[in-house]
Formats: sequence, structure tokens, C-alpha cells
Amino acid sequence: MGCEGYISSISEWISYTADTSLGYTLDEIKEEKSFSNFLNAAASFGAYSYQALITKILMQPFKKLLTKRQDHSTKHILEAVGDKFSNHIKSESILSIGAALSFMQDGFDGIVNAMPFTCMPSTVASSILKVYTRGQIPFVDMVYDGSIQPNRETNLATFVFQAKQHLNSKNS
Repeated sequence: MGCEGYISSISEWISYTADTSLGYTLDEIKEEKSFSNFLNAAASFGAYSYQALITKILMQPFKKLLTKRQDHSTKHILEAVGDKFSNHIKSESILSIGAALSFMQDGFDGIVNAMPFTCMPSTVASSILKVYTRGQIPFVDMVYDGSIQPNRETNLATFVFQAKQHLNSKNS
């Protein structure tokens, strides 16, 4: 169909969970300054730092290949979401919403929300993204449940056509 796709990697989720864990332990310290809470915070900080280091090491050989294709940081994703969705829910919905909005800000020409059938976080992300992408960038949900859907290729072809129109409108 003549287009390129980019998918967020699992490292975004790992980074988000480490960041969330660190946030929880820091909140516990604010409530009670106990040795146990400081120990938990140190362990969370250690895990967070270790994961960041391993990600950096693993990405190093691919740095040139993946120019402008690295995952968004948790901080960047949460900033992109802003007040559109609360981070208090602590689910992958915020990652899907934040990544899609970040890709939109990065100049991508369309967003495909690929999701398993009945996946609640993806359904939530879809409902939020439909509002914030309407009239700005092509958006389509691609739901996968293991069955054959005869209109899937047509839906994707329509989306690609709209994404190409979006690209052409930016270039003219």
C-alpha cells in the first residue's frame, strides 16, 4: 500500500511501569518517612536506573538506523497527554494515547490503533483519540480477534489513502 508503519516498543511499557513504581514509593515516603519506605524507594530507583541503562545499551547499535524513531520517554508521553486523560488510572491506555498524540506532534500522517478484541485499555484509548484526532489526522481502529474480517483490507486501504492526502496537504 506504499506506507511505513512504526509501533511503540515494549520498552515504553517497561519504562512506564518503572517510573510509576518509583512514583508510588516516593508518595509513600511523603506519607511516612520510615526506613522501609526509603529502602523501597532506593530499590525502585535502582531498578529504574538499571532499566534505563540496559535500554540505552541495547539501542546503541541501532541508533543511526532508528534516527527519530526512538521510543518516547514516559515524561514526554505524560506531557503529550496533558489534561486529556488522567494518569491516576495507571494503565496502558495512557501510553497508547500519549504515543499517538506524540506521533501526531512529530508529523506522522496517520494513526492506526491496532488492538485485540475486547481490550479495555485500547477501547478507552480509541474513544479518547477519536476526539483529539478528528479533523487533524487520519485515525483508524484495527481490531483483531482471530476471525476473518472481509472489510479489513478495504478499511486499511481507505486509511492509507487518507494518510497520503494528509501528507500531500502538508507538502503543498
